[in-house]
Amino acid sequence: MGEVVERRWLLVCGGSMVASTLAGLLALVLAVALYASSPIMPVFPKFLPVKLTFPCVNVGYNPAWQYISELGMGPTASIFNTGMIVAGLLALPAFTVARRVIGSSLIATLGIILGLVGCLCLVGVGVFPMTPAFFLKSPHELVSIGFFSGMSLSAAFIGYSMTRNPMFSRIHGWLGLAVLLVGVVLGVTSAPLPEWAAAVAIIAWFSSLGLWLLYKALGKA
Repeated sequence: MGEVVERRWLLVCGGSMVASTLAGLLALVLAVALYASSPIMPVFPKFLPVKLTFPCVNVGYNPAWQYISELGMGPTASIFNTGMIVAGLLALPAFTVARRVIGSSLIATLGIILGLVGCLCLVGVGVFPMTPAFFLKSPHELVSIGFFSGMSLSAAFIGYSMTRNPMFSRIHGWLGLAVLLVGVVLGVTSAPLPEWAAAVAIIAWFSSLGLWLLYKALGKA
């Protein structure tokens, strides 16, 4: 009976992770493709004292100088924002059952809590997109920081806990540390390219861990 229950939680946790990353990736790919093909793009000058966007002739999407959240404005808004909400909601079950998979140590519990915070903040990114507002403080920046901070720390804590679990290898720990390091670079620079790097690192960690859990659940290892 214990083996059946354990496999059930592996399936829930792994399936949640894979479904979440697929939804997020699909939204990103579609949004970037539509953004690049649109004749007009919204420009968001971050140096202005008020939050304004200006229509401009589209020259394509460049992650070197455009933030991910800029996909939440203009013609790509519905795709990107909906995708972030769906991805965040799909990831929640993974963290709600994670204690049954990685254990209930203090480090693991902290990682799980931070992961839940990251999921809710990802939902917030879609609910509160980067939109122009005169003298109004949008929570978008706060939830964006919360997502990257929460997921980066969660990856590190959960990765460390997995090195203590015989079902996982030290590779999972190193992957979690890599996500944290990229997140630190983003926190220091606050630049678009490190933001994309952090997003890719989180997606790689989340999806690879989800696939590993599904692999274990199916009794292949």
